[in-house]
Amino acid sequence: MPSFYYPEIEKGHSVYTVKGEEYHHIIQVLRKRTGDQVLITTGRGILAEAEIQEVTKKELLISVTKITEFKQTHPYMALGFALLKNRHDHLIIEKCTELGCQAFYPVETERTIRKGNDNLSDKLLKVAIAAIKQCDNAWLPEIGECHDLETTLQKMRSDGFLPVVALETGESEHLFTVRESAGDQPLGLIIGPEGGFSEAERKLFELEKVQTITLGNHILRAETAAIAAISLLAGVNHYHNRDYY
Repeated sequence: MPSFYYPEIEKGHSVYTVKGEEYHHIIQVLRKRTGDQVLITTGRGILAEAEIQEVTKKELLISVTKITEFKQTHPYMALGFALLKNRHDHLIIEKCTELGCQAFYPVETERTIRKGNDNLSDKLLKVAIAAIKQCDNAWLPEIGECHDLETTLQKMRSDGFLPVVALETGESEHLFTVRESAGDQPLGLIIGPEGGFSEAERKLFELEKVQTITLGNHILRAETAAIAAISLLAGVNHYHNRDYY
């Protein structure tokens, strides 16, 4: 069943008060009532089963009956993606969160149509929260601030990721091969905007010695490429570790 987001739940505590958006979702949208069961995700590795004990006009009281802990396994997956028109990057956040991507790096490129702003990360975080609720994911991914391409490469590396860029032209390795050669180091996949990367950005990848990969022989839309890349990487990680989460 769909879960609800309540990050405060911890082991050793059983009774909590739920207010705000989650209260509205539980009571006003799904019409849950006293005695009904709900599933809670903390976004920090816990899924909790709970029973509604009391409902008032502005809040409800839940009692946790069971806690299941999920450990994030390695290697992590990160995605750098160019902001897209018509909010198609929201689709990237939603689907790649469902697939288990642990970190997102929004990027402004030379051909990016929509620019980042001060509340971009908060908006994308709300999309990620909705995604973990829908698919009962115990972990909420990190959403970084929007930066230019060079800064994004630096931040990925400082966070421990090996930057890898998907290019539609030129000689590139398959993602499977790059994953194998990277060993335990997590990959930070980078997907360009509509129209692809500029010549200057391609030269930046060469200068920074960024590994390039191919996603196949078909031309993909930017949001499709992002979802396909994380899907492929998640599949490889799961192949090597059936408990990968």
